[in-house]
Amino acid sequence: MSNRRVVSYKPVDDSPFEYLKHFSQSVFRGTPPSEQTMLFIANAIHRYIAEKGRISLDEAFSMKSKRSEGNPAAQDAKRNLLNSKLFDMACLRVAENMSIQDAAQRVSRCDNSGIKPSQLDSAYRRKHEGESIGYFYEKRVSAGRRKGEIKL
Repeated sequence: MSNRRVVSYKPVDDSPFEYLKHFSQSVFRGTPPSEQTMLFIANAIHRYIAEKGRISLDEAFSMKSKRSEGNPAAQDAKRNLLNSKLFDMACLRVAENMSIQDAAQRVSRCDNSGIKPSQLDSAYRRKHEGESIGYFYEKRVSAGRRKGEIKL
C-alpha cells in the first residue's frame, strides 16, 4: 500500500476555464475532482445534450468562443471557382471578341455557383500587380492558343 496522500485541488475562481483546468489536473494526478467541479461539468454536458448539439461546447460550458477565421477549405474552393470563371471569361473575350459585361453574363448563366455577373465584372477589372486580372488571363489564353495548348 502506498503512503501517497490524496489531495483534492479546488478551482482558483468560478470561471469555466478554471473548472475545466481543475478537472483535467485532478484526472491526470489520479485524484477525484471536487464536487463543485463535477457538478459544473455534468451541468454543461447536460445542457449540450439537451440542445442536441445545436449549441457549441463553448456555449454549453459558458465560455466565449474565439473568433473564427472561417473555413480555409471553403475559402480556397470559392477562390478557385472564381478564378476558373475569370479564365472562362478571358477565353470568351479572346475567342469571340466579347465585352467584359457580355462575357460575365454568359459565364454566370452557365452554372449555379451564385457568383453574380457584377461580381465577375469587378473581379475581372480588379488591379493585380499593375494590370487587371482579366488582362492577365487574356495574355495566358492568347499565349496558350499560339502554342497550341489551348483550343477555343
